[in-house]
Amino acid sequence: MDHFNNIVSRLRINKFVIMETGTYSPYYQRPWETHFNPSAVETIVEKVSDMDKIGVAKLEPELFSGIASSFIHPSTNPQKMVMLPNGWDQKRLRFLLEVEIVSGLGIGTIFYFQGYTDHLGIGNSGSIDPEMLFVLNSFIKVNRHNYSTSYGIEVRDVVTESAQIINGIIYNDDSIGGQTFKMRPYDVYAGIRRNYITQHQDDEVETFDTTVVLYPRESLKSSRSNNLASKYLVNIIDSYRHANSDLDGLGGGQDMYERCSNRTNQESITKNEFIRCLSNMSGRANQTVFRYGDLLQIDNNIKNVTKYIVLSAAAKSKLVRSGDSAEWKSRDNETVMASLLLNSISSLMVENYLISVHLTATNYDGDVRVIVLGYNSFVNADMSRYIGRFIDAVEKQVLFDMTYGNQISFELEMMSDLLDNTSINLSLDGAPSVLYNASSFCDSLLTPIIGSDKNTYYTLTNDVEHLINSIGSDGMYSGSLGNGNSTTGFSI
Repeated sequence: MDHFNNIVSRLRINKFVIMETGTYSPYYQRPWETHFNPSAVETIVEKVSDMDKIGVAKLEPELFSGIASSFIHPSTNPQKMVMLPNGWDQKRLRFLLEVEIVSGLGIGTIFYFQGYTDHLGIGNSGSIDPEMLFVLNSFIKVNRHNYSTSYGIEVRDVVTESAQIINGIIYNDDSIGGQTFKMRPYDVYAGIRRNYITQHQDDEVETFDTTVVLYPRESLKSSRSNNLASKYLVNIIDSYRHANSDLDGLGGGQDMYERCSNRTNQESITKNEFIRCLSNMSGRANQTVFRYGDLLQIDNNIKNVTKYIVLSAAAKSKLVRSGDSAEWKSRDNETVMASLLLNSISSLMVENYLISVHLTATNYDGDVRVIVLGYNSFVNADMSRYIGRFIDAVEKQVLFDMTYGNQISFELEMMSDLLDNTSINLSLDGAPSVLYNASSFCDSLLTPIIGSDKNTYYTLTNDVEHLINSIGSDGMYSGSLGNGNSTTGFSI
């Protein structure tokens, strides 16, 4: 109990904003799917080999621009429907929760948690249904530094972590059944390790690693970088390069794959102070849902910082409605690419301190060009260079790659608000544009690192194993590759 009280004493809730959402067409799982394209693999191997020869420690996602999608992309065939508590046509609330970790070291740590409720349990006066469940969807961790300058105190924010929260209890619905598979880089290497053990054991009984299955009582975090094909690929390949370097190029087999797993492993979600506090209160590990009464126990001042934004009749009429846009179940190029855009753009937004953005893009004149029409940030920072970096990444890491090196012409308008809704208006090869709406407030349910088809998972692990073996056989650089740490301020 003393440990629990110690955690609570360090937490302060600064803000709790609640707002009504619209309703949405159902979303269907589209996990990462690989195709062992010999030409694409050869190109990837050559690019990695060139970097090895000059001793580059950390590969950049731009290296695989125009080629990553030839190897890995969202599944063309949608898998099972994603379950949202009480259904996609249920009105509910979305929320933003700001939690500060109190410290006397001059460095403040702030978590921005974002999520949704299981129903619309609030009155016009702001009275909250005590039984309404709040579900954590994602969080951004920011370190806030105060600096003394000649102009006074200057505040600088640095994002140190951005992750989606995968709630096993939401994914595992008894009415649908079946297993749910995790496909983070760590889980991919778990599968590769399982392949190796199966191939080298005396009997012929298949070994199955149950850690790759998402269980109902399990919650975990997944870096938003896992939602971008080029970064996902870089993470997998770099972990292999550094594991091989650690072993001076002499290692292999189970030891190698265990080292790869360790390099891609993300720390437990209970390392997050707020989630650990919820877990201690409930007596359940990895607790990522709560009720309003739980917040009262953490910080009684929550009553003074809770703000329910009541929508006017005009604002309510503009809320997204199920059936207002295209369905997510189609197998056409527009739907697959819209799914890719939904996840990859949000990843780059957080990386560049954006909470919302409105952009247009096209390649009709031969080059991919992106124009940002408006944006909002969640930090105190000069945004000019981050907008430039965001545009460059969208052009090179997303759109040029999505179109297989500009082979498909497109026109795009996209409005994404990580706390609310994402609208994607996409036209391919001069065809009429198609509008898609997605619920950003629960986008951890839409991530490509979760799937329900075992064969998709097995194919992914087998193809990645073949890819890294191809890289290794090409003469893997076995000298020192450095620590490969990012210099962007992220530690994901």
